[in-house]
Amino acid sequence: MPETLALTHLWHTALLALMLWREARGESDEAKIAVAHTVVNRVAHPGWWGRTVDDVIAKKWQYSSMTDPGDPQLV
Repeated sequence: MPETLALTHLWHTALLALMLWREARGESDEAKIAVAHTVVNRVAHPGWWGRTVDDVIAKKWQYSSMTDPGDPQLV
């Protein structure tokens, strides 16, 4: 795997892990998996929410803990 691709994959994995911790940290493993699948499904079927993990997670009104500075999940 080329170095750039490996770093991109690592970045997407870390970003997804951060989003899961913020959005579903008190939930069951099944719920965490379901939240992760929302991102994976959106990347697999690009639309208005974006084409990459970064785009999907950063899309306004989708994962508030990642986009809204006043979100209580940030505490």
